[in-house]
Amino acid sequence: MRLDALNTRQNNGVMAVVGADGSQLLVRGLYERDGSFRDEGVSLIARAASTKGKPDRPQPLTISNYYTAGAATTFFMAADQKTLLLSLERGDSFGGNDLYVSRPKADGTWGSPRAWAGC
Repeated sequence: MRLDALNTRQNNGVMAVVGADGSQLLVRGLYERDGSFRDEGVSLIARAASTKGKPDRPQPLTISNYYTAGAATTFFMAADQKTLLLSLERGDSFGGNDLYVSRPKADGTWGSPRAWAGC
C-alpha cells in the first residue's frame, strides 16, 4: 500500500498501528495543508486514506503543553487509542529523554504529558 500523503522529502515514520482493526497509523510529524511537513508532534491517518470520507492527509494530534528540548522524540499509542506514550526531553526530565504519558480528553485533544513515574 502506498500513502502518498506520508511520503515527503523529510524523514517520515510510522510510530504505531492503532484502532480496533488496525485501521489507523500514528505517524511522526505534522503534515500541513500546503503539503509541507514539520518534524514535531504526531498525526493520525487512516490506512485506507483513499476511502471515501476519510482525510487524505494525516490529522495532527493536539497535545496540551507539548514541548521537547531534544531533537530525538518518539511516540507510541496503544491500539485502543486511550494511551499515548512520548519520549521527550522536558524541564522535569531526569536527564535526556524520559517517558511521558498523555490521555485523551473529552474534547478530542490530548492531556498534558505526565512523567511516567507519576502516572
